[in-house]
Amino acid sequence: MGIRQKPCWPQGSLSLLPAPSLLPMSLNRTAKGIVLVPSLLLGGSFFAAAAWIGDGPAAANRPLALGLGGVLMAVGLLAQLLPDPLPDKEPGD
Repeated sequence: MGIRQKPCWPQGSLSLLPAPSLLPMSLNRTAKGIVLVPSLLLGGSFFAAAAWIGDGPAAANRPLALGLGGVLMAVGLLAQLLPDPLPDKEPGD
């Protein structure tokens, strides 16, 4: 016989949350910014590393740094071109 504890939240409190379709649609715009900023920063740092590399053993990594920088910057910029989904229409419309 264990002690049965009451939940720490009132019963039915989850029903107070709005339905998922009623949440604001600005999250997609925020997600695009979250993808854009790190990919541009990392892509720029790979391009800078490729420019910084001089002669020597590290010079063999220049094409790799240029390729990674280009891919990262392209992904960040292409994420901005994704279309925003249309807002859901109300059933009465």
